Formats: sequence, structure tokens, C-alpha cells
Amino acid sequence: MASKKEKINPRVLFITRCYPPAVGGMERFAKDLHDALAEETDQVTLSWGGSKKALILILPYFFIKSCWIVARNNIEVIHSQDGVVSIFATLVGKLFKKPVVVVIHGLDATYSNGLYQYLIRHSLKQAERIICISQAAKDEVVKRGINSRNVVVIPLGMTDELFDKTILKKQINKVVNDLPENPKILLSVGRLVKRKGIVWFLNNVMPDIIQKEPSSILVVCGKGTEKEEIEKAIESLKISKNVRLLGSVTDEQLKILYNSADCFVMPNIPVAGDMEGFGRVLLEAALCELPVVASDLEGITEAIIDNKNGILCPPEDPQAHSRAIIGILRDKSEAKLIGSRARQYTLKNYSWQLIASRYIDIYSELIERNN
Repeated sequence: MASKKEKINPRVLFITRCYPPAVGGMERFAKDLHDALAEETDQVTLSWGGSKKALILILPYFFIKSCWIVARNNIEVIHSQDGVVSIFATLVGKLFKKPVVVVIHGLDATYSNGLYQYLIRHSLKQAERIICISQAAKDEVVKRGINSRNVVVIPLGMTDELFDKTILKKQINKVVNDLPENPKILLSVGRLVKRKGIVWFLNNVMPDIIQKEPSSILVVCGKGTEKEEIEKAIESLKISKNVRLLGSVTDEQLKILYNSADCFVMPNIPVAGDMEGFGRVLLEAALCELPVVASDLEGITEAIIDNKNGILCPPEDPQAHSRAIIGILRDKSEAKLIGSRARQYTLKNYSWQLIASRYIDIYSELIERNN
């Protein structure tokens, strides 16, 4: 009887410029994907987890180091974790005749710099496969003249490490100061940039929510260029008692917030030259049984399926956002049902085991084609 053929893991060079200890959505995605792939691949990792300001020096070093690694380690596939890295990774692939897989998040395709757009178009045309984290990101790639047959959509996976039923609502006082008795907490997590829609939400939705539910508090976590505009809106509307800007928070603080808030909001608005690639924080909230209300826009629609693991509202529609949020705040039993359903749907559809297997299939196909 013939022996079963031994499984041979693909030999992959995994290159990322956004990696822990740096903090952010791209960094978490890179680490989680790297770890999930490590179980089924022989990986050599080239990563940077420091300041983005140093990239002008790091990227040339990455190019030289990549050439050395490919030459010395019998690499079969080069994995570029974003569009910026692909600019040199595809050149390495061409030099050594190795297939290159590029992951596109969104802004790494749309960044509106003329030179960058020229370079990204060229590099993506050289890649054997482009993996987009959302259909919206794929649409942007195809718009740039890339053959759609070489582009696939694979969403982010999720690790179930934030959900904690033992956390009580009152524990939010450990993170947020000066809360009224029995507050109704709206939570927003993300970079403070225009597309996140916080200024729009404050001006157009929050006043109606405060009028109908005076104990409502919007808790905003994150840093960014829009902070000053947010502060101006709070002052102009005289709603400082109903908004808390926390800046960066620790993982433990974030865990408490996810498990003690009443509703997660992501009121994104369309911004030319910028886009939401996916919206990882939406799935983190859903896994914590926190009801989600978000804009029906761009990559958000890949993370949240309306009435499955959240509620989607038309972007820049104040009445729709307010109505959905007020409904959650006023009906605790319905909110609990929405949260439970969201967790189960997210667990089923966004496991890292499922996501990693799709990457492995692509690697295997390209290796076979290249041999």
C-alpha cells in the first residue's frame, strides 16, 4: 500500500512595514495573519514596528534584505502585506522569478500622490495575485487598470480575545471619569480623521440623541488630525458633558469599553482620496456582543452585514443613525438579541483558520504554476 504523500508547507517571505510593537489596525492585522499562516507555512519574516518616519530608510534596507533572504532560503512565494511594500517586493520577485502576493487595504491603493499612484499601478501589474480586504478596495485596484482575474477579496479574520461576560457595566468608571448615574454609552474607536465622521456625528446626530436620551455619553478612543475640529464642535454645541475624548487606550481599557458600552457607532462619511478598507473595530465590537450602528459605506459593508452582525445606515443620514441608536438604547432586550446574534455570525464567518486557509490555497496555486 502506497504511503500517504507528505504535506510540504509553502516557503514564504512575509514582509510588513506595519507590525507590533507599533499600534494600529494594520499592525494587528499583520500580526494575526502572520501567526495564523505560521501554522501552515514555513515563514521567514521581515517586519518593521517602529516609526513611519523611518520608512524612507527602512524600505531600501528591506529591498536589500529581501534579495538576500530569497537567495539564501529557497523562498517560493513573496508576501507583501500592503501596497507600499509591493513597490519593491515585486521587483524582488521579478529578479528571482518568484510569485508575489500583495495585500491591499484601501488607502494604500487610493493615496493621492502622483508619483505614488504611478509606482503602485506598476507594482500591482507585476504581482501574480492581489488580495483585497474588501470589495471596495478591489474596486479601487481594478480602477487602476489591474486585471480583475488577478484580484480576490479575502476579509480580515478575528481573534476572540476581547469578549468577557464577567465585566460589569459599572466597571466603565475605571476608564471614563465623571459619568452620570446609569449612563448610556456610545463607543467609537479609531483614528480621528475626517472619513470617520465624528464631527459630522456630533453636529447632526448627537444633539437629537441627547434630547431624547439625556444620559447618553459618546466615548471616543483614538488620536488623529481631526481632534481639534472635534473639540471645536463639542464647544460650539455645548455638549462637553455628553462627550469624552480618551485618546489612545490600553488593550485592557479597550476590553472594558467593548464589554460595558451600550452601542458602538462608526458614522463614516465619504471623503475623496480616502476610504475605509474594512473596519476591524466593528468586528471586535460585534464579538463582544456590543450592538453596532455604522455607515453603509466602502469596506464597512464587508465587515458588517445589515441585520446580521450590525445595523447599516445610509452615510450622512442623521435620522437613520439617530433612529437606530435610540432604538438600541431604549430596548435592552432587543439590544441583547442584536449583540448575541452579531457575535455568533462573526465567529462563524471571520475565523482566522478560515481566512488563513484561503491564503494558503493561493500560495499553493502560484507555486504549482511557477514550478
